[in-house]
Amino acid sequence: MSTADYLFGGVLGEGAYAHVVLAQKKRGAGEGDDGAPAEQLAIKIMDKAFLEKEGKVKYAMMERDALLRCAPCPFVLALRYAFQDDEYIFLCLELAPGGDLEGV
Repeated sequence: MSTADYLFGGVLGEGAYAHVVLAQKKRGAGEGDDGAPAEQLAIKIMDKAFLEKEGKVKYAMMERDALLRCAPCPFVLALRYAFQDDEYIFLCLELAPGGDLEGV
């Protein structure tokens, strides 16, 4: 899994040490076009250098681990994939169209 597997869209949100963008998974070799739309995800992108500088690496890993432990919970967005490159950590999350619960 890498950034080459996705088409990136606009920013969905920003936080203290990451931002979240809309992404659509590209169809890979062997994945026929059955007419179904490609999977859309919310990808949280964390800058490794910033995490190191701010001492937040353990919190990023704790978040990933918590998402994995909460996988069967219907009230927590599913972590579909996690990967990294030389500069960033990527958490690929289930997309929740409609935004957040702030206005509820």
